[in-house]
Amino acid sequence: MPTAGPRCGSCSHPPSSVHDQERNTFVVKSTGLYPCVGVESGQVPAVGLAGAVLLTEAIRVTGLGDGLSQALAAWRRPSAVHEPGKVLSDLAVCVALGGRCLSDLAVLRCEDEVSGPVASDPTVCRLIKALARDAERRLTTVWGEPPRWNEDGAS
Repeated sequence: MPTAGPRCGSCSHPPSSVHDQERNTFVVKSTGLYPCVGVESGQVPAVGLAGAVLLTEAIRVTGLGDGLSQALAAWRRPSAVHEPGKVLSDLAVCVALGGRCLSDLAVLRCEDEVSGPVASDPTVCRLIKALARDAERRLTTVWGEPPRWNEDGAS
């Protein structure tokens, strides 16, 4: 018999759906950049992206995603669908899960219950290009002098 799911860990909102306790079920409630996800065990012997759940929950609870979005607001186009902070957070989660190239974001795109909407590869490329274009000016502002790059490109 379906029962109402538990409240999400740090979220005071009840889940938006009922679920069957005999199956692994994600209970999703969107708060912030990532959905608030509850995970229940069941008869299905699968882990899936359990690490992604922990990472996205840490980003959500600590406010890192919202902080990145505020800090990168200048790079958000008026018609943009994706928050720049969410795009960078998704890249970080992808790398933490073993991603080695941009196309590895497809893993997160396939699990939108865990990661929410994930930007397309061209959207990610445009953001990275915009951030890289302003890198020297931003570093000069932070450090008070232009960066001195060494032979391998690091400052």
